[in-house]
Amino acid sequence: MNSQHRIAAHAKRRWQASPTAWIETLAANSDQCQEHATAVMVMVRTAFEVLKSGQGEPKDFDRLAGAINVGLIRAESIDPLAEQTMQAGIDAMQHCDNIWQRHGRYGFSGPDLTAIADALELYEGILRMSKPRQMEEALNESARRMLQQAQGVAA
Repeated sequence: MNSQHRIAAHAKRRWQASPTAWIETLAANSDQCQEHATAVMVMVRTAFEVLKSGQGEPKDFDRLAGAINVGLIRAESIDPLAEQTMQAGIDAMQHCDNIWQRHGRYGFSGPDLTAIADALELYEGILRMSKPRQMEEALNESARRMLQQAQGVAA
């Protein structure tokens, strides 16, 4: 096989479509699977309960903060009031992190408990009404913003 044949063979493989692309497209643009949404909410609400009790670990904090961050991204395209609700949840998570830094345990103040509860209720509604592709795009945007913020802090 000479170089010209290798180049031609490589070019063919480069543009070859995935045989399951149509399934992936349909799944990403279909309605949210309610069982999946319920499973996600059980994990997120469990993380909140553990953090409230003071027994939470960093993984619980990350799970709850990640959900609220993704909810903020989706809320930005939905309604300014929804965005404010999610931003209040993010502020409450920052206060929770401050408590952990001071005392070595996670916890919330009274107003922060209310803010997180409201943000979680809104997040659940957003999750259940959004397409999987919308949630995936919000997750990617959230990760991009966190990376950008970390690079800004490090710079």
